[in-house]
Amino acid sequence: MPRVILYKGQFQYDAVNVFVEELAAGLARLGRETVLLDLTVDADRSRIETELERPFECIVAFGAIGRRPPGVAPGAHMYDRLSAPYVAVLVDHPSHHLDRFSIDNMILTCHDRTHVSFLKKYFGGAKRVEFLPHGGSAASGAVSGDGTRPIGILFPGTYSDPDAAYAALRAALSEEAFDIMDFVVERLLVSDGEPMEDALAAVLAAEGRQDEWPRFCEHLPRVESFIKPHKRMEVLRRLDQAGLAVEILGNHWPAGLFRYHRVRPALSYGETLHLMQQSKAVLNMGFVPDGSHERVFSSLLNGALPVSDGNRYLEESFGSGADILLFRWTQLEKLPERLDAMLNGTALAGYPARAAQLGAAHTWAARAASLLALVGRTTAG
Repeated sequence: MPRVILYKGQFQYDAVNVFVEELAAGLARLGRETVLLDLTVDADRSRIETELERPFECIVAFGAIGRRPPGVAPGAHMYDRLSAPYVAVLVDHPSHHLDRFSIDNMILTCHDRTHVSFLKKYFGGAKRVEFLPHGGSAASGAVSGDGTRPIGILFPGTYSDPDAAYAALRAALSEEAFDIMDFVVERLLVSDGEPMEDALAAVLAAEGRQDEWPRFCEHLPRVESFIKPHKRMEVLRRLDQAGLAVEILGNHWPAGLFRYHRVRPALSYGETLHLMQQSKAVLNMGFVPDGSHERVFSSLLNGALPVSDGNRYLEESFGSGADILLFRWTQLEKLPERLDAMLNGTALAGYPARAAQLGAAHTWAARAASLLALVGRTTAG
C-alpha cells in the first residue's frame, strides 16, 4: 500500500491541522497508508528520517512546515535526497513564505491561480507550481438545535487594525520603497481583484524599474496586511449602516465600531462549523483574485449561503450563482440590498440540503484525489 506522510504543526489557526486530518482521511479512502507526524511533538520529529527511509509516495506539508532549515549547505540535508516529492500546500499568499521553498524535489500548490502565476514568474519556472483549491469542512455530529437558523449572517475573523498596518508599512520601508508600495496600495483600492504582484509590476514598469520586481516582492505581505483589513472593515461598515446585523467571531475587535453587529470571542474551528449550521449566511472576505477560501465551501457543507467577494474561479465553480452571493469590491453599494433580498426572500427555501450536496465535491477529502493526480504526473514523468 502506497504511503503518504503528512505533517501537522503549530499554525496561526487550529483549522489547518483539521485540514491535514481530513486530507489524510481522503487519502486513506483512496487506498493510501497515511503517516501523520506532529512537528510540535519531539517524538514525531525524531521519526521523520526513519519514515523517509521507507518507500513513500509524497510528503504533504501545509505552509511548507518541516522544511529544509535555512543555512544548511546543499546536499547536507535529508530533503536533498528525497525519492518522492515534498508537497507544500499553501493556504495564503506565497510571498509570506518565499524563504521556505528551498527543496529541489518539491511541488508547490496554491489556492489561487494568480498565485501560481506569481510563483512561476518569481522563480523563473524553476519550481513546479500547481493549483489546488481549498476544501471545506462539515461540522461533526448531528445538526444542532431544531433545524432553524437563528443567526442571520456569520463572519469568523480576527480584528486587525488597517491604520496600524499602514503605519507599519511606512515605518518598515525606506522613503523610496514606500513611495512604490504606496502606489501599489492605491491601485488595489480602486481595482476589482488585481493581484498584488501585478499591481507592483505595473507600478515599477511605469517607473522604468521592472527589473527590480523580485526585490520588491518581499514587501507584498505588508501591503496585504493593510488591504485585507481595510476592505473587510468597509464591507462590515456598509452592512452595519444598512441595518444588516453580522455575528462576528473573533478576538481583538474594539468596542463601539458598529451599531448592529455583535462581536463574540473566537471559537475553535469545530465550534465555528457548528455555528455555521445555525446561520443563514456566512460572510467570506478573502479577497483572492482567482481562487478559493475554505469558508466558502464550509458554508455550503453546513447549509449556509456563502457571501463572498467574487472572482473568476468562484464564478466558474458556481455557474448561475443561485447557490452563492458574489459581490464586487467596486460595487459594494449593491451588496446590502442583494443580501437582504436573499435572506428575507424565498431563494433559500430548501437551500441547506442543496448546498450540502454541492459542497461534497469541495471537501479536503475530495481534494485528496487532485493531490494524488499532481504527484502521479511527477512520478510518471
